[in-house]
Amino acid sequence: MTQPPEAQAHALAGARAEAALTRYWAAWDLANFDAYVASSTPAMRESLGVTDGDSFAAAAADYAESVADMRRAVIEIALSGDDLTEAIVLSEESARDGSEYVTEHLRHRLVLVDDTWLVDEESVID
Repeated sequence: MTQPPEAQAHALAGARAEAALTRYWAAWDLANFDAYVASSTPAMRESLGVTDGDSFAAAAADYAESVADMRRAVIEIALSGDDLTEAIVLSEESARDGSEYVTEHLRHRLVLVDDTWLVDEESVID
């Protein structure tokens, strides 16, 4: 059965927002500054204090040292705006802390800029 056009647009926008968040995570995992810039807004980078290649390299190194066996999962995607221009993505990250896993729940706000989803905010919700 074919979905109505509105449902198809909603599903596509949700999939694109999730892919954008995955690209953002990969930028950190690979310490790739260009990918980080391509997947986040200037406001997001400024809020983290990570706005240039040097600060990103240092932050990415600290990040890599702080996580082991990182697991991530998207829990929920909520789209808003008449033209689906904002997404709230709830996710879960688990990382090894010694012999056990520690889990955080995160909220990411993504915005659609020039037909590209970008991470604009990130916060821990637990």
